[in-house]
Amino acid sequence: RLILLTISLAGMQFTWTVELSYGTPYLLSLGLPAWGMALVWLAGPLSGLFIQPLVGVLSDHSTHWLGRRRPFMIGAGLGGMGVAGDLTHMADGADGADALLRRVTIAVAVLSFYCLDFSVNAVQASCRALIVDITPAHQQGLASAWAARMIGIGNVLGYAAGYVDLTQLWLAGAGVSQLKALCLIAILFFVATVALTCVTVTETPLRHSHAHANAITAPFVRIWDAIGQLPQPIQCICNTQLWSWMAWFPFLFYATAWVGLQYDHDPRVQQGTRAGALAFLLYSLISLATGFALPMIAAMGRALMPASSLSSTMLAPAASPWGAPATEAPEPHAGRRAAAWRAWSAAQLTMPALWAHAHFLFAAMLLLTLLAENVLPFATAIVAVIGISWGTCQWVPFSLIGEYVSAQETALHASSSVSLSTPAASTAAVSASTSTAALGSARPSVSAAGPPSATSHAAGMVLGIHNIYIVLPQFASTLLSTLVFALHARL
Repeated sequence: RLILLTISLAGMQFTWTVELSYGTPYLLSLGLPAWGMALVWLAGPLSGLFIQPLVGVLSDHSTHWLGRRRPFMIGAGLGGMGVAGDLTHMADGADGADALLRRVTIAVAVLSFYCLDFSVNAVQASCRALIVDITPAHQQGLASAWAARMIGIGNVLGYAAGYVDLTQLWLAGAGVSQLKALCLIAILFFVATVALTCVTVTETPLRHSHAHANAITAPFVRIWDAIGQLPQPIQCICNTQLWSWMAWFPFLFYATAWVGLQYDHDPRVQQGTRAGALAFLLYSLISLATGFALPMIAAMGRALMPASSLSSTMLAPAASPWGAPATEAPEPHAGRRAAAWRAWSAAQLTMPALWAHAHFLFAAMLLLTLLAENVLPFATAIVAVIGISWGTCQWVPFSLIGEYVSAQETALHASSSVSLSTPAASTAAVSASTSTAALGSARPSVSAAGPPSATSHAAGMVLGIHNIYIVLPQFASTLLSTLVFALHARL
């Protein structure tokens, strides 16, 4: 059931991967300057900043007979299919065209990429909310793990399809480019996975909406007010994301073209782009393997912790800021050196420490790109190794946030369980979730009349602010990339 619930994320990520790996080389092949590319990829941050919160709010109050989330999934899925279809028709249409037609093609392609980003983000927001709505409380962690796995599988399949020479397969047909074949496969996979989730998941329609006239703006106002009142552990996570995404954004969007440049100095050449797809295929495989291995590694570190600190992590009230185990006197039969080694090992295997190691590895690999000029295997290896950092960064911060929210939920249920059913908690929630009674059922659905819990409001607020800290540095990174490319073009 969880596989069917989350499989739409695989189709979403597959489509996003095709756009990510082939979007830059395709637009460059149309004649779009490199500095213009940076402005094109503003679509991702813009859609993450506005589309996801907007879709979340609108779907929260939807009374559609299909439910709250599925109408938006279907609408955004159809929109994404139409935009991808337009890109498919344009994929071969600019070869040999005159200057005017090329300019028109560039304009339409850029607009299509913006629309595709908006569609993908709308589907993602609906899928994430649907997972929270449908899954019982005791399976939320497992559902999140499957969501991450589906995203990893979508990455692997997308980069694998990009590496395979599809022009030689029967599906592509004679005279069809690699990009056009990829777009066709992406359309089929995207529609099939979204349809599979929509058909197999049952929602209970919302009977009455509690939306107010300012329902659209109110969540943004509340998030803005809460930014200055974040708990210190969450603020640490957000600050880390703010700076790390200054590096992740340009890497994700330009690494494929960079690897292609090492092939023969021309990112527009199809073979060079396929070389970049191979690098990201290895990167995705390593990232997926990292996602499976990290929970076991963290469990090993937890086993090394002293018994008194097993319940203390970065996000627990008794924990130190970075999850180091509490200092404990060594056991009588253990020597100082063994005790020190045990404590040091445990400290290195906490989730925050693993996250820090991943950032150090990422920084080292980026510095090594200076030595990878004209060496394609070295460039491929650098991108592949960064998959370790990416897999870590996709698991640790969300696990830490989930741990914090879970601790708050436990405290809230213990101290003020009566307040969870008050009308004030109902109207204050950003995102209507399952009722408290439904969380324990075998297959809970959205309560038609029951109010959302206050704890879901806290989770939505924290995740919304976390997403803002991820999105905002992308604007700064885009501006810097634009300036760098513009200066480079004049030299």
